Amino acid sequence: MNWLYGLMLLHFNSSDKLFKSVKIQSACINEKDQYIWNTTGRVDFREYMNSCGSSCIGNYECTVACVKKAENYSDTCCSCFGDLGECSVKNCFTKCFSGDTPPCEECISEKCDNSFTNCSGLDVPSPKK
Repeated sequence: MNWLYGLMLLHFNSSDKLFKSVKIQSACINEKDQYIWNTTGRVDFREYMNSCGSSCIGNYECTVACVKKAENYSDTCCSCFGDLGECSVKNCFTKCFSGDTPPCEECISEKCDNSFTNCSGLDVPSPKK
């Protein structure tokens, strides 16, 4: 089986949770998650999302576990990061294939950031320049 076919199976098999879940809003607006976001989470956001994105290739469960390990947000908050990873692969895979490039950032910003902000209550930090 070639790697792209395997990636597609992994992605689409993990997306079943989209139809089973309830839309979460402002999941990261609690004292613990806000403390993490305001101390390390915001500053390191691109680093752990790029790392988790590369290792998980947009798989929801993997991204949730990876972000949980990196920052220790609450499970509900981590689910928003899982959705962001999944959205990025679903909508921007070809633009992000070469990594964290301006076209990749633009695509994720356009297709995924609003959903992440609604889910988490957090604003996606601007790309480092």
